[in-house]
Amino acid sequence: MSSLLLLPPLLLDCLLCLLFGRSLRPGRTALLTKLAQQARGQELDAKARRYTRVVTWIWASAAGLLASLLLAGLASPALRPLANVAAMGQGPFYLTLLVGEYLVRRRYLAHLPHMSLVRFLLFLRQVDYRAALRD
Repeated sequence: MSSLLLLPPLLLDCLLCLLFGRSLRPGRTALLTKLAQQARGQELDAKARRYTRVVTWIWASAAGLLASLLLAGLASPALRPLANVAAMGQGPFYLTLLVGEYLVRRRYLAHLPHMSLVRFLLFLRQVDYRAALRD
C-alpha cells in the first residue's frame, strides 16, 4: 500500500483521538457522557457518568494507538506492513469496538433502560454532534 493511502485513515484516527480526547480535559464533560445524556434526555447517574468517561478514554486511546501505528509505518518502511494492516482493519476494528461496548454497557449499566442495537445504531446517525462537541 502506498504511503499516500495511509493518510486518510491517519487523518481519521487523529480527528477521533482529538474529538474524544479533548472532552476528557479537567472540568469538561466527556463526549460519550454528552451523547448518552442526549439519548436519554436527562442527566446520567454517577455510575453511568464514570462509565461513559472511561469509554470515551478507550475510544481516544484506540484512535491514538491506530494513528501511532500509521505514523510509524509512514516513518519507517520496515513498519509499513503493520501500518497497512492497521489501515485495512480500521473499519472492522471500530465497528467491533462500537458493538462490543454496546454489549458491555447493557450488562454493566443493567439498572438503566437501553435501546436495541439497531435503534442505537440509528440513533448514532441522527445525533446532533455539533451540540455534543460544544464546550
